[in-house]
Order: sequence, then structure tokens, then C-alpha cells
Amino acid sequence: MKFIFRYFWLMVCTLPMAECVAQQANQSIDIGQEIVQYGQSFSNAGLFIHFDKTTYTNSEKIWFSAYLTKADSAHVTLHHTLSIALFDDVTNKVNLSGQFAFENGLCAGSLSLPDTIASGAYHIIGYTNLLDSNGQPKNIFRQAINIKTIVVENFKATLALVDTDRADSLRISLNIKEETKRKSNYNINIKVGNLPDRPLKSSKTGQNVISIARGQITPQHPVLIATIKNQNEIKRLQLKLPAIEKDSLKIRFYPEGGNLSANNLNTVGWEAKSINGEPARVKGILLEDNKVLDTIQTLSSGMNKFRMLPKAGKNYTFQLIQGNPAVYANVTYQLPRAINHIVAMNVSKAVVDDTIKIQVRTNGVRRMRLLLHNYRSVYVDVPLLTTAIGRTIKIGLADVPRGVFALTLLDSIGRPESERLFFSHYNQEDKIIVNADKAVYHTKETVQLKLNLSKYFKDTNTGIVSIACVQQNRLQSALTQDIQSFHYLSDELGDMPTDHSGRDFRNISYIEDILLVKGWRKYSWTDMLKTSDPGSSSYTSAEFKGKVTRFGKKLKRAVKLSVLRGNNYSVIETDNSGKFILTHQDLRIEQGKKVVLNVNESNKENYQINIENPYIKLNESLNTVIESHSGGISILQVSNDVQGLAGFEKTNMLKEVVIKAQREGNIFSPTGHTEKEGRNRCGDYLCVTWCLNCPFSGHTWKTYIPEKGKTYMRHIVSDNRIIQNIPLIYQGCELETNKHSALTINGINYSSEKYSLDEAELSMPAPAYSSTLLWSPLEIVTAGQDKELKFFTGDITGTFQIIVQGISDNSLLYETKTFTVAKK
Repeated sequence: MKFIFRYFWLMVCTLPMAECVAQQANQSIDIGQEIVQYGQSFSNAGLFIHFDKTTYTNSEKIWFSAYLTKADSAHVTLHHTLSIALFDDVTNKVNLSGQFAFENGLCAGSLSLPDTIASGAYHIIGYTNLLDSNGQPKNIFRQAINIKTIVVENFKATLALVDTDRADSLRISLNIKEETKRKSNYNINIKVGNLPDRPLKSSKTGQNVISIARGQITPQHPVLIATIKNQNEIKRLQLKLPAIEKDSLKIRFYPEGGNLSANNLNTVGWEAKSINGEPARVKGILLEDNKVLDTIQTLSSGMNKFRMLPKAGKNYTFQLIQGNPAVYANVTYQLPRAINHIVAMNVSKAVVDDTIKIQVRTNGVRRMRLLLHNYRSVYVDVPLLTTAIGRTIKIGLADVPRGVFALTLLDSIGRPESERLFFSHYNQEDKIIVNADKAVYHTKETVQLKLNLSKYFKDTNTGIVSIACVQQNRLQSALTQDIQSFHYLSDELGDMPTDHSGRDFRNISYIEDILLVKGWRKYSWTDMLKTSDPGSSSYTSAEFKGKVTRFGKKLKRAVKLSVLRGNNYSVIETDNSGKFILTHQDLRIEQGKKVVLNVNESNKENYQINIENPYIKLNESLNTVIESHSGGISILQVSNDVQGLAGFEKTNMLKEVVIKAQREGNIFSPTGHTEKEGRNRCGDYLCVTWCLNCPFSGHTWKTYIPEKGKTYMRHIVSDNRIIQNIPLIYQGCELETNKHSALTINGINYSSEKYSLDEAELSMPAPAYSSTLLWSPLEIVTAGQDKELKFFTGDITGTFQIIVQGISDNSLLYETKTFTVAKK
């Protein structure tokens, strides 16, 4: 890949007298090639996945859409499959998974949560088919979620710390209270951190005491997990345990530019967090040889900055005088030592639009080079003469793209000495405008939504966005991710501390702190200079491999296989040993349907087909990197009450609606039906309204297997509404009569399914308690034209939030809007 050099108007101003000159970028091949080659080894396609919410309940669907925000046109088609897996944070096991089809860097689909799934903390991991040289996914996206229950509990369980004064152990109470009059036996398992489970015998009174040795509590896994089973009910409680190691609070200091420059005024960023990554709000004193210089403290983000004038040979430390918990008090932390004859760099404003200004000062006259780059391309490379008086350099950014860039100062022989991150063209973006026709709606009322693309760039014509409208209490600010913050910040700089204002990318002071403390994090110049192998950016693709045997033995000649994908049909051939590979085109199928393979030979019953899904093993390799998130985990007491939904939304969702339809002609009523629950091998099903292969996901929380020869209803749908119902005689599933000669597998799903409450649901006798009112993925918006969408409110009252995010020709799009639903 060639790196890019451009011409800039570079204004170099020497203090105190201003001197401005125009310079041409110096095309020095050596360091430019190193930067580009190193950046390629870290390159990724910028996989971002938009989920409709962060809190789900059993039996709900997880809707999502995916975007490749950084893949260029030459490489975007290499990403053809998205794998999605739901991991339990406690067991690290996969609960659900599936593969979905990418097309031109876009993908949409859903996962259906079973009604038996345990409540608690989970992670969703998504990745594409491209693998690195170690066989691991190159592009990974993680999303933490919580799953709560809508089932009425027959018992209540509470974990609470009762004694923390013992030197050798902690005591925790586990109280179980019956919510019904029945007497039950409970199976209880206790797990501390990453130690094996151990059983706990439940007392007859329901009051249990757990004793944990202090040595079992580690800063990396300070969590007690209690799993209580009672017949078909499972409750899982997580309680944080107080860590006792003094180094479990991590405080780091980041001098601007990378080093403390002796006898120069330095800006120092610092960050405090627990060992498991949570921001810590702390306060302490800055010391020079044990003499107090200043009192400093972090913000709620765990970050802040201060200025100091360090001297060579002096020892600088920080002593904590206030923290949570108090065990950290009077702990001392070391600052970097001040270095003579090293450049001092200062960028007073790192979030800029058209111009970046940098102040540079050295103890004497030095010849240096200044690079402006993003570890993928070099945009400015100029010689620079620095002095003790100092220089202020202004660089115009007209030809620099939007995003995070680095200013790097090299010494006279090309070694990096100082570096500072900044954000270019912060306010220059295409924007999506979201307007609802009202601020307050009644239950079961129509919402008229209009979207419009306000373009900043002249050549922007279209954008592609996904729209979710969900109950606001289903969105946890600590877990919610937006495409702008991801693309410009976390994907460039790594894991980000929580912005408690909930604004992330729109909080300029937060970004300023991030750019100061995150410098030199993701990339290392030492590693860069070691990177010389052009093959470091090589990749392979995950493949579905199969094998055909006869009588359980290896074949001696090739056979042909038919591949049935819904209404599509193709033929592939094995090699002489029976091995074959299924391409992603062979497996592409509409979500909800199955791919069927059949041997095209006589005596088919003698053949067996086996398929190896590569994503199953990849999921197993990823479960070792799952870290439980802290959303909703208490450090004092936790009850399974917090794992359920409050109010009528919870209790009324439990009532199964029995639809007693009248027989019309030969249309069969659900009353007294003989159909069994589930779907057949062809993927055909009946929904709760007795519609064959119903297109409305709200009707498919329970499905039944259609019977051959019976007549069912078929919806004719337009714009997500039923325009006609027609009777249809079900012809049966051919696979049910040919079970031994065919293999049915899950394919790579494609879906354009939208969801909203429809008129049929609103007319049912049961209340419409849906926390997601609208999910509409990959909608095209055109500049200058309103995109109109219409959906209904349900019977849940309160605040709802509309989230719109996606991509345009030149930018990332993100906007939210709230409205209220009130009773009629």
C-alpha cells in the first residue's frame, strides 16, 4: 500500500516573533513505510453492530444490524459472513449462535431468546469470516447485555454481606423466602471468582450463611455467584466482594507527549480504575521528594489532568488521601521521572476543526521532524528546528480526513521522542434529523416519524440507517454503544472509560481527556520498528467443510450432493474421498429456513453427510476473553427482584392468550388442535394466530408444526400490514418422508425483517406489552427528502427512545429522540 503525502500550508510561528512559511511535505520514505506497514498489521474493517436495546427478557428477540465502517471497496466483499454468539458471563458458555450474510458491508438479523434462559449478565460477540494468521477473527465486536425475567417467581433470594471485619474470611447471608405456600427443596451452588462451583446445603428456615476465605478473593474476579434451583426455576445472583489487595486500584500518569520534560511546564493526564477496569473517583496529594506540591482528583470518568514544572533528579509521587474503598488510603504511586534534553509538547485544544496548534519547547536548539499521521497514512512530514524559547506550529487540516490523528516528533536520526493525539474536523459531519409528530402519545396510537439527511459534504447523497424505538428503561447508558463513539474512539484507542453523562462522542471534555491518557496505547513505536513482515496483514476465511461416508467408511469415488435453500437449488460434488466445501453462497438462505443436503445416488440410506461448522470452534476459542460486566451488580446486597421487570409489564406478559377462533369454511380453529409445538425440518410453522409461516415476529413467540393436507391461513402483507388473508392447503415437508437421505443444517441467514406492533396484535384481547415498538434495519435516507415511517404505541406507558444510527457516503450517523406514552 502506498502512503499518502500531500501539500499543506504549514504556519511555523517562533516565539516571541511570528514567522510564517509555506513548506512542502518532505517525502521521506523510511519512516512513512514503517508507519503504513505497521498500521496494516492492526487494520480492521471497523465492525459495528447496532442492537435494539441492552436489557431483554426471556422469549424476546434480539434485533441487530451490522456495518463495516472502515472496509474499502476493494476488501468489503471479502467479509461475507457475520457470526453472532450469546455468551453467559458466569459459565462463559454459548447460549445462542447463528451466522448471517453480509452484503456490501451491511447485515441484519435477529436471535430469539428461549423462555428458559436464566436471568443475569451476558455478552454478545460478533465477528466476520476473515481470520488472522493465528486462525482467530480479525474483526470482533462485543456488546454487554442484561437478561431479566418475566416469570412470576415462586421464591425470593437475597445475598448480603454481613461480616467484613474478620481478618481471614468474609461472611455472606443467603436468604430464601417462599412466595407461595408450597414447601420446596433448593439446590444451591456457590462460585467465587474463577474457582470451581461448590454445593451449599439449604437450611429449612431459608436462612443460610456462606463463609469465604480471604485468600479466595482476587482483584481480577471479586464476585460471588449463587445459583439457586427449584424445580424448573433457576435464580442466579452476583455479589461483588471487597478486594483487599492494595494494588487492586490502578493509577497511571500520562505526561503529554509521552515523557516528563525537565525544567519545562508539562501537562499530565492521569487515570484511576479498579483492576477489573471500572473508573475510580479518587483524591490525593502530589509530592516532590515528599514535599506537597498540589492536591489533585479524578472525575467520575476516572480521568483528569494537571500541570507541573518537574526538575531533573527529583522524585515525584502521588499519595491517595481519599478513595473508595478506604483500604486504598495512604497508598503511594510513582510518577515518571523527569528527563533532561527531551522535547516538551503541548496541545491546549486537541478536539479541533480546520487547524491544529502545537507548542514545542526544548532545552536547546535541536533539529527534529514532525509527522502528522494515523498509523495508516502519513499526511505531513516536515523538518523542524526547536529552541528553548519555544515554537507554536499551526497546521491546516483541509486535506486531512475526520477522525483521530497523531502528531509525532522524531529526533535527528528518526527516533520517536514525543507524540500527541488529536481529533480532526470534529464538527464537520453529515447529520440525521429525527422528527416525531408529537411529544406525547396515547396507548395504541399511531406515531408518524420523519428522517432527513442534513449533509455537510457536498457529494453526500444517501445514508443507510437502522431505527429502533424502545422503552427507555431497556437502555442502560453504561452498556449502550453508538456508531460514532465506536468508529472514532473505541475502535481506534481501545476500551473506553464510562462517560457518566451518557454523551460519549458528544462530550468534548471527555474526548479531550481520552486523547491525553490514551496516547501510545494501541500502537507502540518499538513494535512498529520490529514489524518488517509484509505478510503480517494476511488472512484466511472460515469455511464449512463436509464429508460423505458410506456404511461409515471413506468413499472411493466422488458423489454429487444437491443443496436446497428454500426455493433455490444447486449441485456440488465431493472429491474421491467424499470431502467437500460449502461456500457462503451455498448456505445463504432466508432467516427461519434450513439448508438441506441430499446425496444424489441410489440407495441413499447407505450414505451419511457430516458438516463441520467452523464458527462453533471459533466461539469456543473466544469464550476465554469474556469479562463479566458490572451492570446491576451490587457490593452490599442483591436480590432476584432486580432481575425481573416491575409492574404490569411483568405480570401481564405471563398470561398466555388462548385464541378461540371460529371455523370459517375449512379453516381450522386452534381449539382442540392436534398440531405439536415447534417447526418441521423444512422450517415451516404456524404462529399463535394460526397463520402459516407468519411474517410478524410478534406472533411467533410460540409456533406449531403444520400438518399435511390441512388448510391454514396465509397473510398477504404490504408495508407491514395485512391486506388479505387467503386459505392454503399445506402440501407437507418432503424432508419428513426422506429423513435418512438428507441432512438439514442452519445456513447463513439473510433478513430484511422489520418489526412493529401491527393492527392485528392491537385488536387482540390481550394487552400489547412490547418494549420494542419499532425495529427497521438498513433503511435508505436521501438528502433533501423525508423518509417517513409509521408505527403504533402499545399498552406500556412511560418514556420511549428512538435511536437512529448508520452510515452515509462520508460520515457516521447517530441521533436519538424521546417521547412519552400516556394512558387514554
